[in-house]
Amino acid sequence: MDNNVPLSSRLLYASGSFGSHLLFQVIALWIFYFYAAEGAEDRDPLAPVLLVGAAMTVGRIIDAITDPIIGYWSDITRSRWGRRFPFIILGAPYMAAMFMLLWFPPVDGTHWANALWLGVVIQLYFVGVTIVGAPYTGIFPELAITKEDRVSIAAWQILFGLAGAGVALIATGPIVEFIGFPGMALFAAIAGTLPRYIGLLGARGRLVYEPPPPVRGEFWSSLLGALRIMVTNRSFLVLVGSFVCFSAGQLMLVQAVPFFVTEIVGRSEAWQAPVTAAFFVSALAMVPLIVQLTRRRDKRQVYSWCLLLSALALPALFFAGFIPGIPPLVQIIIIIAVVGLPLSGVFLLPDALLADVVDDDSLKTDARREAMYYSGRATLEKFGQTVATGLFAILFAVFGQTAAEPLGIRLIGPVAGLLVFAGWLAFWYGYRIREAELETPPHIARGRLNDEGRG
Repeated sequence: MDNNVPLSSRLLYASGSFGSHLLFQVIALWIFYFYAAEGAEDRDPLAPVLLVGAAMTVGRIIDAITDPIIGYWSDITRSRWGRRFPFIILGAPYMAAMFMLLWFPPVDGTHWANALWLGVVIQLYFVGVTIVGAPYTGIFPELAITKEDRVSIAAWQILFGLAGAGVALIATGPIVEFIGFPGMALFAAIAGTLPRYIGLLGARGRLVYEPPPPVRGEFWSSLLGALRIMVTNRSFLVLVGSFVCFSAGQLMLVQAVPFFVTEIVGRSEAWQAPVTAAFFVSALAMVPLIVQLTRRRDKRQVYSWCLLLSALALPALFFAGFIPGIPPLVQIIIIIAVVGLPLSGVFLLPDALLADVVDDDSLKTDARREAMYYSGRATLEKFGQTVATGLFAILFAVFGQTAAEPLGIRLIGPVAGLLVFAGWLAFWYGYRIREAELETPPHIARGRLNDEGRG
């Protein structure tokens, strides 16, 4: 089998990012607003803001524990469908069902029971995300074993991912306005689930590694051993730490967009569409440049530059609406577009960099732990998102979230910028893997040669 992945396979596998990013951005954009918004016209909050923050925080903490377990289980699974496919095929319908339930709280009006419902159902939904997501991302390092394929797939992933996020951030506002949140949830559940099945077609027949038979009764001890190796891997920790800081800041930004539109600008929810469109148009425009830079430079350099520029751009959101002579909505659109420019590199490169970490670990330990590392990243990322959600709720509770008291909304940009800057510092001083020093792990090379010989 040729080491280079055909374009059709790259496109099919990368298309799965459309659904995952769509669902993530719908949750990030609307769930806090749906349960806690106070200033929205004709709506009462479903639960007090701090209870909503607490429900989402607890849900993230418990969910993070399941990530490495499911990831490792996927790494060692042996079946006629391979290591990854059974989890994705069976887990996607469950994930979609739990997503739908989030938008059907049990009590009309403001009540603590709605916060409890949110905490329980969002935990069940996150488990479904892990069952599907950890095996799916675990496919990437085995499917693409060259720098060219990894950067190419990562670029297509960001394009599909930004398209999915763009649909979530641009289209869901009008959908909510016309048919309400339940109708929007049905649309998102379907659009977010189907691409995972389509993506499997890109990996079909190209995953050749088969793990050794597991030893009966040693699952937990071997899991703990794999965890020890992962948490002592310095390059893994600083890479993931940098991305955790970035994703926490980005989550705070996305959660704040409806509040900027409705409270700072005084428009309806539907007006968040042009604001987020500016963000994604600018990010998409930068993807070809990031790919070209990555061909000429080490991925770590390009990623580091993008992190730093993102950290410097985010605080400008504090000043949205203060510039005389320019309508506040236009100011927010311009600032969001500038913020989106460097973010494409931070979206694009972590998967390719983490694939290098997986290969480096495989060369040292003679084992493949793709889903373990990717689910480990998801675990730490969820802790970061937990902190971001809690910080978001505290800023709103202490400094305000309405047109009369908007300081909590305005502080989101500077706080997010500080988080991303901390991530840049960690990565710049701690990541040590040079892509030129890596080689194809013998497990994958042997598997490809054996598969080619059988063909």
